[in-house]
Amino acid sequence: MKAQVEALAELEAVFAVERPALRRRIRQLVDNDSTAEDLTQETFLRAYGHLNTFRLGSNMRAWLFRIAANLAFDYHRQRRLQTLPLESGDTQPHTSPGPEAQALSSEQAGNIQAALGRLPERARKAWLLAEIEGLSGIELARELGTTPATARNLLMRTRARLRQDLASQDRNSVTNQKPT
Repeated sequence: MKAQVEALAELEAVFAVERPALRRRIRQLVDNDSTAEDLTQETFLRAYGHLNTFRLGSNMRAWLFRIAANLAFDYHRQRRLQTLPLESGDTQPHTSPGPEAQALSSEQAGNIQAALGRLPERARKAWLLAEIEGLSGIELARELGTTPATARNLLMRTRARLRQDLASQDRNSVTNQKPT
């Protein structure tokens, strides 16, 4: 019981400090301020509801950022499901953003996931910890079991490889489009 009280106190303290950073990170992952605010609140509620799974002594900040990232990914997954074509006989329209924005967002998410999938496991882990969970260089080094300089170097090379991979995908998609 004491451990749960300690975990709750830590959650409240960390959330109070990290709330603005969580909201900014979620806003980078979703398409509007209102959704970002909702998902920020949901992050706290989800963490509170699963507090019994948090290991005391672990990085509460990283745990919160992981929950936030998962919620943002779930949000995008739900939006994709809402935009699936109607079955024949269905007459209810789907509500979604414009087709151009939707296609671009979906394509970009798919390209990023594909590019991440082509990375070596260690590089993918470094990128996810830094970009999604928001770990600092020192925290990243600790998670990877290396020095901060090595962690920064790995992250720099990984970002460059992702940029190159995504740029290559963009060039390929432009050359593969058929004129209309």
